[in-house]
Amino acid sequence: MNKESSGIQGKINSYQKPFKFNEKQDFYDRRRQEMKRRFVILQSRRNHLERELEAIKACLISLDQQMSNYGVYKQLKITKT
Repeated sequence: MNKESSGIQGKINSYQKPFKFNEKQDFYDRRRQEMKRRFVILQSRRNHLERELEAIKACLISLDQQMSNYGVYKQLKITKT
C-alpha cells in the first residue's frame, strides 16, 4: 500500500506542475489584457483632450483677434472725437 500511495502521490505531483504553469500563464495573459485595456482607455482619453485643447486654442485665437479689433476700433473712435 505504501508503494501504491507513493505512486499516486507522484502522479498528483506531476499534474500539479503544469497546472501551476497554466495559472502563471493565465495570470500573465490577464495582466497583458488589462494593460492593453488601460492603454486603449488612455489613448482615447488623450485623443479627447487633444481635441479639447485644439478647440480652446481656436477660441483663444478668436478672442485675441476680437480684442485686437476692439483696440483698433477704440483708437479710431478716440481719434475721430
